[in-house]
Amino acid sequence: MCATFASGPDRSVRPARAGGWMMKHRIVSKALLFAGLALLALPAAPRLLAAEPAAAPASVAPAGIADYSYIEVRRLYQGSSVYLGDSAKGNGAKFSFQFGEHTYFYASYARLQFDDLPGYLYRTGVGVGYQQTVGRVSAFVRIGYYREMLSASLGGARSYYYEPAYGLRAAFGDHFYLQGEIYTDFHPDFGSRPWGVKFGAAGVFGPVSLHLVLDHNRDANSLMAALRFAF
Repeated sequence: MCATFASGPDRSVRPARAGGWMMKHRIVSKALLFAGLALLALPAAPRLLAAEPAAAPASVAPAGIADYSYIEVRRLYQGSSVYLGDSAKGNGAKFSFQFGEHTYFYASYARLQFDDLPGYLYRTGVGVGYQQTVGRVSAFVRIGYYREMLSASLGGARSYYYEPAYGLRAAFGDHFYLQGEIYTDFHPDFGSRPWGVKFGAAGVFGPVSLHLVLDHNRDANSLMAALRFAF
């Protein structure tokens, strides 16, 4: 009876200990499995977190190429005109405002004083344009209606004309872009310009940018320096 009593507790205790050990083994195994998966995911987490900020700026056009709302002050130099027979220089201004996603409106004014003739050439215009910006390139088309007028001392002659144009802006780096444009207009009084080419460069520093534009056509070569404030 003693042997039976001694062996009885041994048989009743061993299964309980074995079952507890197996349960602990399962818990530890699952914990190690989850810990291993977490360790494997850690190297990928920084890459996933870094990918989101990198993708966000992709939709933001660099170097101000998408700025079609701005105020601009200009200094203009016009070479000797084939029709008017004199060169001129003066100041001007331009206002442009984009409404909607692609369309913009602009108005401009300039007064040029002739170097030899006793008077001024006034140039005013209004127009509308359409722009499309993708990545680092912005393309635009526009059409403007202009008036050029001589001062009263030169007879006060006036010329009215339309000017359609097509152009491209391309950004190089974060603070510089180039711009090209082709245009045409026909003057009933001051000589026709059946074609013209403009080539410009801009340095952009936030909302402020500096521009230098060369203008070549059949009547005269011109140079424009401008300070632009985008809004």
